[in-house]
Parts: sequence; C-alpha cells; structure tokens
Amino acid sequence: MIASRISSKAHAFLPITSLDIVLDSTLEEAKEKLFRTRFCILATKPVNIIGNDFKAEDVISIIKAQNKKTEAFRDITLKSSALKKDERYVIALLLYVQDFSLQTSNQIAKVMLVESDDKPSEFFRGIKIEDILKKKDT
Repeated sequence: MIASRISSKAHAFLPITSLDIVLDSTLEEAKEKLFRTRFCILATKPVNIIGNDFKAEDVISIIKAQNKKTEAFRDITLKSSALKKDERYVIALLLYVQDFSLQTSNQIAKVMLVESDDKPSEFFRGIKIEDILKKKDT
C-alpha cells in the first residue's frame, strides 16, 4: 500500500528521517521540525482495510464525529449519524507502521490519519463522507 502524498515541493526534498529518530524526538522537537519518512503499513484499526478480509459495510467504523473545538472523537453509526453543534465528520484511521529502523527491534509505530471534508482529501481522493453515510457508490 502506498500512502505518499507530498503536496508541497519544498517538503518533497526534505531528508528522509527514520521512524526511530522521529519516535525518540520530544514533543517540542516534533512541533518545531517537519519530518519526512517512509514506512510500511502493517495493519489498520478499527477495520483492517489491507487485504481481502475487508467488508464494504465496515467502512462506517472509520468515520467519526469530531468536535472542532476539543478535537475529541465520537463514534457514529448509520442509525445515529447526526452531528451535534461544533462537530464535523472525519475519517479517522489508525495505522500500524514500521520501517527498516524498527525491524530488528520488532517495534511498531502508530500513526493516526485524520481527514475531513473541510479541505480536499490527500489520501481518500474522490470519497465524500456524506456519500458513505448515504450508502452512495464511492
């Protein structure tokens, strides 16, 4: 699975940083510095969308309601998908990833991928959250 969307030419030429260095960075360092890395996606959660075991109706499990102020997530279902005040729909997918620097230690990094319909999607191009909830073909 290729998950590579570098939308800025300036970012495209940053040096590649291994995940072990990114994970060893403090929160302050991570906020100040921009990292470019490559990794392999081993699994996803809540639904493993890698492989053939994935069912189309399970897609709803990656759609969440996110509070715009607190950024907290709330699970939704097809029956109770109405948004509350100050909420928006997002696709929230937890990725379990690994690169060459973590293979010998058998460590796995978690990356939370969050996208909303507020701006053009970088990873889920052409997919509208509203269409999924209305069971339209996407």
